[in-house]
Amino acid sequence: MSKKGWAPDGVLRLYLHLGENIRGVRQRRKWTQARLANEASLSRASVASIEMGRQQVLLHTVYQLAAALG
Repeated sequence: MSKKGWAPDGVLRLYLHLGENIRGVRQRRKWTQARLANEASLSRASVASIEMGRQQVLLHTVYQLAAALG
């Protein structure tokens, strides 16, 4: 278990990697977090937390982000 206690280290790395990829695609599109949040029907705070790997992301949320980013 990690220091955070909610998930094994491998899962934490997964969320970090997912967040880094989302941030990279968003930045290449020159979108703000607010724009991505609006396009994916999420809050800007949720997008920020996901990009930092701090939020457990449900599958339907990953789908919303993927659909928004194309």
